[in-house]
Amino acid sequence: MTTLENDIPRSSASPRYVLGRHGQAFSTRARAEQIRAEIEQLAAGGRDVLIDFEGVRSVSYSFADELVGVFASRYEADHQALRPVVIGLSAQAQRVLLGSLEQRGLSDEASRELVPH
Repeated sequence: MTTLENDIPRSSASPRYVLGRHGQAFSTRARAEQIRAEIEQLAAGGRDVLIDFEGVRSVSYSFADELVGVFASRYEADHQALRPVVIGLSAQAQRVLLGSLEQRGLSDEASRELVPH
């Protein structure tokens, strides 16, 4: 996750991908790859994209790592890369996402920027 929901300007023109429209539980890397491709297409060269987890009850580590972890690693390596702004996380999804970012060795600063905690 990139920034806290409260830090996102309400006039933000960033596209929004509502994950909850596609289900309540997500569990595979393959599914995350599909969704990441959809998000990249939605963003179409933009800088930020909102990934809204509202309504999502659970995510597996593999799904979270493949979706948000990949975006986060790219963004930490190159701040010109697409930046995921993750909002609407359940406590379970937040724990999983933080674990993914920690395993990827992202800095504490990057983790705080990407996942509200």
